[in-house]
Amino acid sequence: MKVACLLLALQAGPDWASQQRDTVAALYHPNVAATLQQRPTAVVVLEWGDGARVAAPWTVIDGPASIHRLAGTLALHESTMPGANATAALEGAWDALEGAKAQGLQCEYAVLDLSATSVPEVTAPA
Repeated sequence: MKVACLLLALQAGPDWASQQRDTVAALYHPNVAATLQQRPTAVVVLEWGDGARVAAPWTVIDGPASIHRLAGTLALHESTMPGANATAALEGAWDALEGAKAQGLQCEYAVLDLSATSVPEVTAPA
């Protein structure tokens, strides 16, 4: 399925709850919801710190029910990851894009929104 892919990467840590709450609220905002539904769009939410993991899996937004499913999954995710390595976030985003392919999603283009609540460390790949 050809889709636009949106990757939301939220930094783990003490401000996780506010990022989580604000992202859930944004998903329900009428302008955001309408924009996500204008064309086939798949969204994934990542938690990043010293590593990266999926907080809410790829969800194809095709109406209010899919937005509710994505927002609900994110709202239930508990952050436990320490650190602030932006390289880990980028690697997690790459892995998420590979995971989209495995689910049959063909990203016509992808946008990564990397949210940081502190100055992240960036390390060169090994």
